[in-house]
Order: sequence, then structure tokens, then C-alpha cells
Amino acid sequence: MKKTTLQAALLTLLTPTITLAASSQIDPIIVTAHNSQESAQAVTSKMHIISRQQIEEKQYQTLEDALQELPGFFSTRNGGLGSATSVMLRGQSAKHILVLQDGIELNDPMNINGAYFETLNLDNVERIEIIKGAQSAQWGSGAMSGVINIITRQASNQAGFGYEAGSYGFQKLRFAAGAKQQNADFSVNFSTLKTDGFSAVKPYQRSTDGLESDGYQQTDLGIKVGINPSQGHRIETNFQQRQAQGEIDYGNDPSADANSELKNRLRQLRYQFSGDTVQFTASAQDTESKTLYSAGKLTQALTQLNWQPQANQTLRLAMDKRYLSNQNSNTNNYDQLGYSASLQQQLLEDTLVLNAGLRQDEYSLYNNKNTGNIGLKGQLTIDSYLAANYGTAYRAPSLAEISYTDAAAPMLTPETQTSYDVTFHIKGFEISYFDAKIGDEIDYDLNTGSFGSYVNLDGQSHYQGIEASYQREWLALASQLNLQYSQQTAKNDAGEWLARRPASQASVSFDNYQLSDTHLGIRVRYVGETFDEPNQTGAQIGNYTVTDLVADYQLNAHLTVYGKVLNLFNEDYTTAVGSPRGGISTPTFVYANGGTQVFVGIKGQL
Repeated sequence: MKKTTLQAALLTLLTPTITLAASSQIDPIIVTAHNSQESAQAVTSKMHIISRQQIEEKQYQTLEDALQELPGFFSTRNGGLGSATSVMLRGQSAKHILVLQDGIELNDPMNINGAYFETLNLDNVERIEIIKGAQSAQWGSGAMSGVINIITRQASNQAGFGYEAGSYGFQKLRFAAGAKQQNADFSVNFSTLKTDGFSAVKPYQRSTDGLESDGYQQTDLGIKVGINPSQGHRIETNFQQRQAQGEIDYGNDPSADANSELKNRLRQLRYQFSGDTVQFTASAQDTESKTLYSAGKLTQALTQLNWQPQANQTLRLAMDKRYLSNQNSNTNNYDQLGYSASLQQQLLEDTLVLNAGLRQDEYSLYNNKNTGNIGLKGQLTIDSYLAANYGTAYRAPSLAEISYTDAAAPMLTPETQTSYDVTFHIKGFEISYFDAKIGDEIDYDLNTGSFGSYVNLDGQSHYQGIEASYQREWLALASQLNLQYSQQTAKNDAGEWLARRPASQASVSFDNYQLSDTHLGIRVRYVGETFDEPNQTGAQIGNYTVTDLVADYQLNAHLTVYGKVLNLFNEDYTTAVGSPRGGISTPTFVYANGGTQVFVGIKGQL
């Protein structure tokens, strides 16, 4: 980054918290809150935006990496790159997060944990939008703790490339190209990576030295083609594919000879009309995911009409049809038809924003589900605001959960949620309180049926906590500081803690641009007390601190070199116990983190 552009860059650098300050420089346009373009200032829900600049400077490899720097997120990983990963938001499990890519649902109907976070690399990502809280009134099933929308890069008359190498034989090559004219555009993006890896499982409090390595490789391809046949009309096709293969260990055997495989494909055909006061979109899309043991497919058709009768008011009507299928079996497949309506109103000379929405979903297997939300955001001063949101949400059982429900067990019903949150922002400081209760939560019960079964739990699980952040920029020092803190409780109906939920987390990141054409950054992340099993039993796997370093240097207008050090002080921590479990506080095997790792790379743009 050139020093001559430093002030502009710092003013527009998107940190994990987006403010409502009345600054003309900070008014990003987002699409995730209501599946249409709108100003971030008009969204009442708690939200974060991770920009392309932030992804590159922080050198995030996967979506999991990027989310770790946001309050309220916590992830567990069963080993190194590509290992099974579960991301939790506000204490809720991964299946309660709806993950999208360009508005296309990534949650696999045959995966009990929703999306495959471990495969979502960020080479072709323009930005990531995160909307927290109950969002089923817009998005339907699964949008309980929040929605993550990965927005891929648009076509431009540029080409780019990159190569990176690092610890454990890691190598990555990527290439991107595109062209853009007034009436048509296209882009293609390709990346491939491989690593020899390290043993996914290791003896407790010992290194992975001498153990077999668990390698991983992944290839991604993305193609977009757009046509603008006339003023206000656009037709776009979007094709995304990723293939991944890896070696894995079982929780009690570092020498296990087992493999994982994923083939994931997204396809979308989309039409959009944009007029002065009316916008209409229609799309047909599908998501197909195949592993060694399952094959799930989601086919979806959507239409949405946005009408802006006056500058401070927007009405939205939408309808979508979804069909979820098990590609290996014709049993238990089901479809859903959803209708939604929402209102966005700015009042009191645009100092007060009202968002409200209603939705009904009709299912072939279940009773109709009705959801809604309402939110208010008030501008208190030029650099402060107060926002409050209340909503209901639900999640229909996945095909995987239905498939593994014993015939003698009751038929599964959708999970339901009521939640609210309140956020106060002033200058660079922001604090939120959230509270959510889930009924009919689906879990696996070993005591049901012959070999166990998925069941709806009695009572309600309760999730509550606070999230706080602070951002400070020193233009004179060409530096930026970000602080994040979260504290939460996640308990079942009996008041017992759920497994692997840290009581508190904190992170500090500091970035400096004083040296010519150079960026230096450090991040320190702390995870508080965490127990591997429910009711705060089993191994205590929290209370650790991890430090990472990043740096990049711009050689010229076209080339940049960069590097990073992960886990600088070789912290010996784990996010999950391998074995034994069952309340034992000192495990024999745990999942490894790889220790200190170093990566260097070069990237260019033509």
C-alpha cells in the first residue's frame, strides 16, 4: 500500500464492526439483510462486513480464519487444513447458521452441521457479509443465529495471480482473469492447493513428531458471465465448483488410514430489472454436495419485487420454492414453498429506521411455519446510535437427521427460536446484548431406538451474552487498533452448559503502515474456560492465547510479497478431544493444531 493513499485507505478500511456514523466515506452497500441492495445504515440487525482489503491484509485462508476475529464466533477443527470444522455463533451450533455464496445456499441437506466451513477458501471473495440474529423472516429455514453471505468478485478488465508456500509442504497457486464491456462481462477464477499436513490426532500434551501426516488438497473453479441486453436489465450465470480430498484420523488412532472427499457445485441463472422505484429479480439455482458417504442436493427458485414509493420507504415481496433431495435415496425428500413481505421505513428526518418482516413456509412433511422480525435503529448523535431487534426463526430437520432417526422414534419436527438483541454504538466503541431460546432442538440420543436416534429435545435451550468491540485509528502514526470481546452462556433446559462453548473470548489486532509500501500486523486471540463435554465435564480445553503475525510489501504497481506466522509462540492447545471422553478430565488423544507455521507468497495484478 502506498503511503500517499494511506489516509484514504484507513478511512475506508472495513473492520469487523460497521458504524452508523454519518460519514460519507463509510456507507457500504450490502445485499444480505433483505436479499437486495441497500445501505448498511438502513439495516437494524447487528452486522459485520469483511472487505477484500481486509482479507488480503490479514491473509485469511478460509472463512473460519476470518470469522475468528469477530466477537461471538468460535470454531472447532479436527486437525489441520481441510479437517472437519464446526463454527458456532452466539453459542449456537453450525447448523443454525445459514451460509450463502452470492445468495446461493451452501448448507448441505445431507450434512448435520450445515455448510462445509473447512473448504470455503477466500481467494475469489470480494467481501463477506454477516447478519446476526433471527433472519428466517427473510431467508426461511436455518437462519437462526445469523446469515453469512460470501460475495465473490465481479468481472473487471484485469488479471491476477498468486503463489504461496509454507509449513508442512503447503503450496497454493491461483489465477483470475476477466473482461468487462458495456453490454457483457465475464470472469474466471481458479485456485489449487495442497499440503502434506500433520497428524490430525496426537497424544495429549505431546507434539506430532514421529506421527504420520494427514495431507489435504483442494481445487476451486468459478465462472461468471453477465449480459446487459438493455438499460436496467441484466442476466447473469454463476458457476462455482470445489473438489477436496484429505486424510483423516479417528479420535483414538493417530495412525488411522482414512480419507475424506467432497465435491461441491453451485449453479445459478439470475435475471434482474432495476428501475427508478422498482427492482425485480428472479433466479433458479442449485447446490450439490457429494462426500464418500452421502450426496445431497438443494434446488431452488426465487423471485423478489422491491418497490420504493418514496425515498425513505421500501416494500419487498418475495417467493421461493425449495426441493431437498438425498441423491442416494428417494426416501425422506421434501419440498418447501415460502412467501415473505417486509417493510423498511426511515422516520424523523431519517434518524430512525424501522425494519419489519413476515414469512410463511409451507412444507410437504411438516406443518406450516410462520416467522417474523422487527427492528429499530435510532441515530442519537452524529457518531452514536441505539438499535434493538426481535425475531422468530426456525430450522427444518436436515435429510441427514431424518435418515438417522430410528423408525420407532417420533417423527422429527422443526426447531423453533425466539430472540432479541440490543446494540449501542458511540464513536469507535460498540456493545451488544443478545438472548435466544430454542425449542424442539434436535440432538442425537443414544438411548432411543436400537442404536440411538435423532430426537427433538424437551424444553428450551438458552443462549445469552454480550459482544463488545473498539476501533481506533491513528492517522499520524498510520496505525489501526481493533479490540474484540465476547462473553456468553449456552445451556440446555436443565441449566447445564453445552459442550465446547467458551465462557469468554477476546482478541487484539494492531496494524501499522508507517514504512513505505509496507503493512505489518499482529493479532492476539484469547479463548477462556471451555469444556469438551456437556455440563462443564470432561477435559478443560480453554484458557489459551494464540499470537499471529502478518506482513506485506508492495514491490511495484503490479507485485506484492507477503508472509505470515501462525501460532508464533507454539501454543499447545486443542479445540476438541479425540478420546477418551465420558467425563474423563485428562484425555489420551486430542486434535492437533500444527504448532508454529510460516507462510510466504507473491501476488500480482495486470
